[in-house]
Amino acid sequence: MKTTIFTSGSTKKPKQITHNDMLPHIKRSVDEIGLKSDDIVLDVFPSNVIAHYTVTAQPAIYAGAHLISSSFDPYQYIRLFNEFKPTYISLIPRHIEVLNKVKGWDELDMSSVRYMVTGSQTVTQEIINQLRAKGVQTVANWYGM
Repeated sequence: MKTTIFTSGSTKKPKQITHNDMLPHIKRSVDEIGLKSDDIVLDVFPSNVIAHYTVTAQPAIYAGAHLISSSFDPYQYIRLFNEFKPTYISLIPRHIEVLNKVKGWDELDMSSVRYMVTGSQTVTQEIINQLRAKGVQTVANWYGM
């Protein structure tokens, strides 16, 4: 069985992508992020979106990193973050908007995160500043990757 997924079309016409097409993107993500086997990746992207395959889950697996994968629930996210202290995360601006309304987000220490990817829509400087103030070392905007 071959897997085929479709991109969202957020920056261009949606594209059909096979697993073989994704492998170079997965490798590029591993290299850019510097993912290693001792990294802890917290993934909250659903498996039907391209970011799950090219930005979070598959790069973590390829690098041999510890992968924590969960559907996005803001309270669960904060609990998992505090429990596992991830070194790599990816959130879209909408996730951050929702987290901003949840008890525990203001106090969340994110200094364990050495690299974070955001995108899928315009990322404001305010969001980047907020994440940096929480301790995120590198915030990378991969919008339209």
